[in-house]
Amino acid sequence: MTGSLSDEELHDLHALLRRLSEHDVDQFLLWKTPTTYGRVYITITRGLLPGMSEESYDELPPAGWSGPEEGIKRILADMAREGAEPVHVIRRLRDELGEAFSEFTLTRYFLDVFDVSFVHLRRAAAWKELPYGAQLADDEVNALLNPLVIKRDL
Repeated sequence: MTGSLSDEELHDLHALLRRLSEHDVDQFLLWKTPTTYGRVYITITRGLLPGMSEESYDELPPAGWSGPEEGIKRILADMAREGAEPVHVIRRLRDELGEAFSEFTLTRYFLDVFDVSFVHLRRAAAWKELPYGAQLADDEVNALLNPLVIKRDL
């Protein structure tokens, strides 16, 4: 197994994390794992980390979430074909998903539709219009994600 998780694997991981959180987390779990980019530290805790707020965290998708909807993926692809800037595509995705919009759904849709760097996409999540964002301006997000290259025919 190599590369990013498939939609099925990600769905399974979320289900397992929900179950682990429900039944096996007393106070916290602290894990570490080596990667080709250096060690990654994983913290699962029943409390907020110091300096973090509830809004800093992304809600796991609900049980049964099956991944990006084809109709919305086509809308995003069509916008890119017409030359829409990435921030306009993100706004449209936010409008389409409503309360279900999150950093997770943004990432899943963009990775599914566009040939975009995961690292750049994570940085773009600091856009000032996102609830968990920092202060990246429209032009900074556009610079990170342009050009929006569609992965396949939608």
